[in-house]
Amino acid sequence: MKKRRKYIKRDYTRMRPMDVYDLVRTGELKKFPNNYLDKETIKDIVRHVLLKELKLKRADILLLDHNFFMEYSMGGFRKFFDMKDYYVIKYCFPEWDIRAWEMRKVEPKFWEDKENQKEFLLWVMKKENINPYSKESLRKLTARTLINYGGSRILKSEDEIYTFLGPVIEYRFKEWEIMKVRAWKEEKIVAAVKWLVEEKMHYTMEQACTLKVSDFKKYNLDGMLQKGCNHSILYALNLTYGNVFARDGIRGMRLVKS
Repeated sequence: MKKRRKYIKRDYTRMRPMDVYDLVRTGELKKFPNNYLDKETIKDIVRHVLLKELKLKRADILLLDHNFFMEYSMGGFRKFFDMKDYYVIKYCFPEWDIRAWEMRKVEPKFWEDKENQKEFLLWVMKKENINPYSKESLRKLTARTLINYGGSRILKSEDEIYTFLGPVIEYRFKEWEIMKVRAWKEEKIVAAVKWLVEEKMHYTMEQACTLKVSDFKKYNLDGMLQKGCNHSILYALNLTYGNVFARDGIRGMRLVKS
């Protein structure tokens, strides 16, 4: 007659976290005992496995994802951290100040949060020693810079940088003052021309007729003339102010409506 296996009742609360974890990992326990896990217990186990057993460095840990947690019987840990790998790692290694965008995978919805966008940009600017009060310094913030620091998902195109940067620098500079504008849509042309005529030149409509290419170039708007206005100041003014200007001679302009 087959003998029954003797059941040994254990008081898991008196066991070290790693000992309980080893029982789960070897299959002797199907799962962690009810109410056994908490964030600090998880932290003890994760740090022991990653640092002492696997001897991983910071750079190695940034590459981990949910597949790793499943392979090492830690899948249930993620429930304590909103099912996000990043939150597990950040909590377990506070001394490394790990940011979400440094991880190999970032939850897509992470970038939809404006505070996350702002935090990322400020972090990159600090890394690159970019002064948010300097136009020259801000010009160093390119799409390539953001991508190099793990921000590829924040951008669908290079023209989106100012969408995120504007609120961070409190719109103290216009987009065309600090970066190359690649797509000059009509609403952006209108805003730029009004800014040039009214805020920078302080021109009346009559004085606007005297605008030269050099005026646009001085304020980084020569690219707008070329790409968005077919090299035509007359087109730029009429688009902005409603066809109130006409050609006067070969190069001149005149106001036809007021």
